[in-house]
Amino acid sequence: MALSYTFSVSFKTGCYRHIKISAEAALAVFHEAIVEAFGLADGHMHVFFMNNCAWDNTCGYYCTGFLESKNPATDEVRLCDFKLEKGAQFVYIYDFGNEQRFSVKLLKSSEEETKKPILVRSKGEFFFSDLLVKGEDDEPEKKLPIHGNDRAALVHLYASAAVNLYGFVSLSTFCKIFNSQNEEQLDVKEAGELLSAGSGGEYVLYGEHLVFPAGNEVPALLEILGHETEGKPRFVPASRESFLKYLDVYYMDEPEIPEKIKAFFRPLLKSESQVFTICSEFLQMLRLDYPIQAFLGLLPQYGISPEAVGQNFTNLVIEAKNSSRIWKNKGFTPPEMARLMGTAKRILKKVGRNDPCPCGSGKKYKKCCGRNE
Repeated sequence: MALSYTFSVSFKTGCYRHIKISAEAALAVFHEAIVEAFGLADGHMHVFFMNNCAWDNTCGYYCTGFLESKNPATDEVRLCDFKLEKGAQFVYIYDFGNEQRFSVKLLKSSEEETKKPILVRSKGEFFFSDLLVKGEDDEPEKKLPIHGNDRAALVHLYASAAVNLYGFVSLSTFCKIFNSQNEEQLDVKEAGELLSAGSGGEYVLYGEHLVFPAGNEVPALLEILGHETEGKPRFVPASRESFLKYLDVYYMDEPEIPEKIKAFFRPLLKSESQVFTICSEFLQMLRLDYPIQAFLGLLPQYGISPEAVGQNFTNLVIEAKNSSRIWKNKGFTPPEMARLMGTAKRILKKVGRNDPCPCGSGKKYKKCCGRNE
């Protein structure tokens, strides 16, 4: 009888941890060991999919308090309960907003008792910036369609993706989008009942609307976006798979844009944590369609001089803004909305040296932020 297991927990190719743990340990204890081994931020939801199929809730074991499930919570079930054999694989997901997904494989069983989890081997660094865009070497996990007993989870995932894409959406519109991409239909009453139980922080149900979790600013955000989106058409991804890509709060249709943003800031900042933080702010400002002046104002907060980065930064902002799905455009990019509305006023052009400086000083660019170029 196995008294301990040694697992390989892999985030991506070349980044993994080998963890030895008691076979009697609860899944929640294994979760804590993974969080510690990779240096993850505490306090987020987690789930294990023991059939190696992400979001197939027939074999999903969630942390206590996430959603109702026929399966016990992770603090109520032990590793040995699954009768694992060498080579067994399953999926661990942490932080449903950013979806930090790990592949787990049982390397060996042992009759040696292990009282506390032990980190046996560590390879590769886990950086916060890895979450912004998945690399080409990542191994995709096998996924099954979500149906039947997974309905509550699917509605939750749609709600999380919807607020990332739109900022806010009425329950009636949410149901129309859901019904256009799923055979089993959803009405406003059922949606309200399923979503009122809570999301783990990925969205807020505010009256008859789903809203991005903005804390005390939710009412103001709802009022502003309600006014700015009035009369505009809505962008709706063509399929369920396309829609759920927006579960990743940092997802962009053009993945090279977040990579360019990371590459720009990395030489200017001291740590990956700082890079992650400024990139997160940058990407959120894109969704809110902040003016270029606001992006320039972000730089000094991180010890970066706008004059030092010059036109390269301004042009990066313009490229990123034109590629972003804007909340006040109901998910359309500025060029898409310009074509729909018959005007090109929102398509931004790169700044020339004789153009007015985008910082708002009133000077020509070459005599202001671009004077050092």
